[in-house]
Amino acid sequence: MAQGVPTRVDNVVIGGGIMGAAIARQLAKRGLGSILLIERDLIAAGASGRTGALLRQHYSNVPEASLASRSLNTFRNWNEAVGGDCGFVETGLIVTMPTLGDFEDNVPRMRSVTDQLRSLGVSIEMVDRDQLAAIDPAASFDDVGYATFESASGYVDAIAATRSMAVAATRAGAVILEGVAATRILATDSRVTGVETSAGAVETERVILAAGPWSPALAATIGIHLPITAQRVQIAIFQTPATLPHSARTYVDNVAAIFCRPWGVGRIMVGLGGGEVHDQVDPDHYAWSNDAGFPELTRKAAEARFPGFAQARYLHGHAGLYDMTPDGHPIIGPVGPDGCWVVAGFSGAGFKKGPAVGEAVAGAIAGDLIERALLEPFRLDRDWHTPWSPFEYRLAHDFGHGF
Repeated sequence: MAQGVPTRVDNVVIGGGIMGAAIARQLAKRGLGSILLIERDLIAAGASGRTGALLRQHYSNVPEASLASRSLNTFRNWNEAVGGDCGFVETGLIVTMPTLGDFEDNVPRMRSVTDQLRSLGVSIEMVDRDQLAAIDPAASFDDVGYATFESASGYVDAIAATRSMAVAATRAGAVILEGVAATRILATDSRVTGVETSAGAVETERVILAAGPWSPALAATIGIHLPITAQRVQIAIFQTPATLPHSARTYVDNVAAIFCRPWGVGRIMVGLGGGEVHDQVDPDHYAWSNDAGFPELTRKAAEARFPGFAQARYLHGHAGLYDMTPDGHPIIGPVGPDGCWVVAGFSGAGFKKGPAVGEAVAGAIAGDLIERALLEPFRLDRDWHTPWSPFEYRLAHDFGHGF
């Protein structure tokens, strides 16, 4: 075996994104035995390194809202909670929903969701068009009736946060190996026995599979079917003219069908809702760069929210992957033989929940009944057709994940 690769550990975490790093750290902090995290490429080389890292808390269902809110507290207090720097920037976050015309029924839903989120401790308010204009003078809201504003939210540097979490995991005692690929999970009929890797086999009694869109292929090696597909999603970075107002806010804009945030001085990152720009792909073979027509599609969509965006200059962009489930909610919990856990299928809305997922998974493994109850809705054998909330919105555009 390659130098430094152990032959036996108590826990193997597969996947070096924010989920894997957070889980490894929390397992180590709880003293749950020896921990090895293996990553086929580099830490944050997959979806975690290509996300926009928007920290939205606006969910109509309590389980995901709870994880997002709990994680935001960690991101906001990163140095004290984790150590190092995650690049958190507080911008406030605006979420628009269609509330005009045929979508007026979303207004009472938004009121109910806002009240529910406040009961969870989320700093959120429902605002009208005039209030939005005051919150972001750089934007136009003629097509918006109501929206929500999370004053404490914003974004982070996804790679910095993931690497910092990985460093914290090693400080807690975990071993992290980059460039080591898991090729097969080993198990008897009743329990996990190890992991076969590109550097040889590792014996273990517990495997936590947190490899995003690569998780289904590994789960299949022990006969577990994960209903997860890989969806390619693009973002583009634009430079805005110095003579035009520059929005300092972060958006998940279901009316204009864009998500966006500042990307340094004078720049803005913009992504689009679903449709023809979200395509199912093989996670091992997909185009990492923008399609030729994507910048112009994105520019036109952003013009609906930001007057004068036609003058913005396209700089660069890339594509990342969503690990999609049929209902847009993740799979978190034990599956198959004893000792196997899956933490995947976040459908494009996972990064913001990473720190809390790490805490909840490690807690549930340790037998914490509160953490187990929190994760119960995410089990693999759930009803995939039942809505998670009585307040789910009707949307004109699909971002891949739910609200």
